[in-house]
Amino acid sequence: MVAARVGVTAPFDRVEWPQAPARASHPFAPRQVDFDQHGGVCTAQVVDRGALELGETVAGPCIVEEPASTTLVLPGQRVRKDDLGNLLIDEVDA
Repeated sequence: MVAARVGVTAPFDRVEWPQAPARASHPFAPRQVDFDQHGGVCTAQVVDRGALELGETVAGPCIVEEPASTTLVLPGQRVRKDDLGNLLIDEVDA
């Protein structure tokens, strides 16, 4: 025999992901950002990702900051945090 594979399945209860506690919001000053062809130079709101509530929606232009990364939300877009903490960016209906 060269190789053998075994697959096992078993029923289990739904996985409940732990919710990260919200951090206290630290006020960030808005910034001037050049969005180039997406609106030129605009004042962008700066949002602390850790203080963003689950399901909360923020309209662009904005910058979502956290210690490890920065997410840019263009004018005409909106961002929200889903129940797993992911950032979802959608185009705003015109």
